[in-house]
Amino acid sequence: MYTFGFRYRPGIGGSVKKMLKKITPGISKKVSLPVYGAQDRGVSPGGPADCFSVTGALALLGCEESGSWECYETVLPGVWEWEEDCIAVLTGAPYRGTVLKKISGETVPVADAVPFFAPAGSRLIYGQRTAGFRTYLTSVPVADAAFDWKSRRLPDIGERYAWAEFGTIRVLPGPEHQFLSDSHLFTDAYWKIGNDSDDRGLRLEGPSLKVGMGNMVSDAVADGTVQLTPKGPIILLHSRQTVGGYPRIYNIISADVDLLAQYIPGQILHFKEVTVAEARRTAREKRNLAKVIYF
Repeated sequence: MYTFGFRYRPGIGGSVKKMLKKITPGISKKVSLPVYGAQDRGVSPGGPADCFSVTGALALLGCEESGSWECYETVLPGVWEWEEDCIAVLTGAPYRGTVLKKISGETVPVADAVPFFAPAGSRLIYGQRTAGFRTYLTSVPVADAAFDWKSRRLPDIGERYAWAEFGTIRVLPGPEHQFLSDSHLFTDAYWKIGNDSDDRGLRLEGPSLKVGMGNMVSDAVADGTVQLTPKGPIILLHSRQTVGGYPRIYNIISADVDLLAQYIPGQILHFKEVTVAEARRTAREKRNLAKVIYF
């Protein structure tokens, strides 16, 4: 069963004051943006599993990353109620049929990646998820939202993720890649996301991989590191540990790490090895596209 592995850790941005309260239970956690630079002290970056969706939400709302905003990452939605007047937006995994129910009883449709006014006392009732896994509800007080938030929209999924190769995650060889007995098996095979995956990492189920090396000294890991454990590969996400003692056979390219957040346990993954030059080009393409879309 899916669980969240870590509790909320204050990072970049986010509000101390709560704007939302949960009316019915679900599986969700409050997130802020990752904080890098403390890994040498054993502190992981943390933050949302899909940072691309959260930074997009902040851009749509016109608020600063360090400003007063509140974001919840959800895999099983409950019902939320706003405690003050806010502007909000849903990003990440899209839902169909989501509505905002006001105190008067009036219901207003809520579309994916379209900012909306949420008055105090109104409730968000999710519809049916149509794709992906994690969705993000981001709110900002009305006074802190951009004056032109009503005109802000995101293009469709295809254009928003034009830099991605859907169904394929791109990788680079890791530090212990050379010790793999079959260096092509990982990218030739298809892998299933295991049910015991969580926001720390995704466990992969597939063929047996072997490395021709003895015990290794624990060493640093990064976002997207693929560790080969006795039970099979694990892909580390933003809420990972900072060091590990298993062979680091591959690393997901930085542009694709956020995509992993939207894969559901049981879903099939395929990997493609690329060059460092390709990884850098994809990162630039993603960054430049985000500037055009969000700003």
